[in-house]
Amino acid sequence: MAFISLFEVIGPNMVGPSSSHTAGAVSMALLARKLFPAEIKKVEFTLYGSFAKTYRGHGTDRALLGGIMGFETDDLRIRDSLSIAKERNLDYHFSIGQDTGEEHPNTADIDMTGVNGERLFVRGVSIGGGKVKIVRLNQIDVDFTGEYSTLIISQTDRPGVVAHITKVLSEREVNIAFMRLFREEKGAKEFRMRLWNGYGKILWFRMLCWYRFKKRQERMMDFNYAGELLRLCEETKLPISEVMKRREMDFSSMTAQEVEEKMRKSLEIMKTAAKEPLENEKPSMGGLIGGEAKLLFSQKGKEKDICGDVVLKAITYAMAVLEVNASMGVIVAAPTAGSAGVIPGVFLALKEEKALSDEILLKGLYTAGAVGYLLMRNASVAGAEAGCQAEVGAASAMAAAGVVEMFGGTPKQCLDAGSLALSNLLGLVCDPIAGLVEAPCQNRNSIGATNALICAQQALAGIKALIPFDEMVEAMYHVGRSLPFELRESALGGCAGTKTGCQKTCEIFQKNE
Repeated sequence: MAFISLFEVIGPNMVGPSSSHTAGAVSMALLARKLFPAEIKKVEFTLYGSFAKTYRGHGTDRALLGGIMGFETDDLRIRDSLSIAKERNLDYHFSIGQDTGEEHPNTADIDMTGVNGERLFVRGVSIGGGKVKIVRLNQIDVDFTGEYSTLIISQTDRPGVVAHITKVLSEREVNIAFMRLFREEKGAKEFRMRLWNGYGKILWFRMLCWYRFKKRQERMMDFNYAGELLRLCEETKLPISEVMKRREMDFSSMTAQEVEEKMRKSLEIMKTAAKEPLENEKPSMGGLIGGEAKLLFSQKGKEKDICGDVVLKAITYAMAVLEVNASMGVIVAAPTAGSAGVIPGVFLALKEEKALSDEILLKGLYTAGAVGYLLMRNASVAGAEAGCQAEVGAASAMAAAGVVEMFGGTPKQCLDAGSLALSNLLGLVCDPIAGLVEAPCQNRNSIGATNALICAQQALAGIKALIPFDEMVEAMYHVGRSLPFELRESALGGCAGTKTGCQKTCEIFQKNE
């Protein structure tokens, strides 16, 4: 399995509302743009599956255009990308493709034309959590993600070329992590991709060339399962947060300062997203939510304040983040956009009520990232694959584990809290009305936040999880895969399938036509 970065778990930093339909669309189009060797004059997008059905409500059209124009996932200009494209005289068009049943549900074709007539066709898919892959270049089926530094060579298929290329690269001490060969037919044009262990660089060449990459340092801090993580903590006498931080440094070649600065940026985005809606309501794109956080916070200290300060703030902030997300504001997917409110809700409430420093919160985020990585690696954090238990449930487990470390708990107690949190939300379905990340998503984030607080408190009190974390992850994934299609982000069952849910769906679709 490819390396999963800490900042793929606590991240990406993105404009909402959906990590798969918005951030993923931006990343896909940005990759396509990097592959194109000229200034783009015209681009035609063809959408399939879920992209086709919900692209307006999720801002997928704006996201794709933003990526084509070079915007990153957290660039607020994405919201205005339609008008910006017109200002730049970029000719664009969106159409709905005919599903054949072979396409991934989140598929987009991107057909680019350059100022001098250059052409490139790219098919990309968004695979969840903001991650994407390219599956076709022109008429050639390919498979790459852009997570590694990549050299692509376009040439005529003939004997001896591969050997010559590898020889040239070897002479210049360029290490090839892996290589794949794709072609239309024997003797025809082919594409070769050289993928190195770097991160996020795409190099497109039409002739042989080379590129020098920094050599990797020896990887010491690595783990694939919770049991391995605990052994690593015991051997090194380090908490989970430090192990996860050092793992990121080992794999990404980032310095400790660079990792810290990047995580601080995510924390600041969380703070802003949790507070903005308390001052100014954030109506969602679909019109299903907006103003709930402000209304809830108005109860603080009043007669009807039955939750207490920590819980009230946690659920308020969690719901506030979802308002920002649903209005195409900037949030941190943690681990997804649909569950982005849980961790900031819990962490910021505790920061204020328990006088915690940002340094303590950062430790919690590293630990949360470790738990999220285990879930992402061994199960799923995508509602379409394993239900809302894989999104809000995962976020709740991450938050619970992070809180335990923030309050001095052991690595074992952190994972106990995570296991307890997962077990409490086991089987939670993903049933967004109209397929939008609005309702019941917002309320589910408040549930995830309170569940995290409960489980962290239990673990810190010495209550042990009966089911080890690794086994609970396996159980969660099995349950998720057992859920019927209607209860995995299809907008066909659960809340979405009620009479009122169907009515709201029709109203939204009619408004967007």
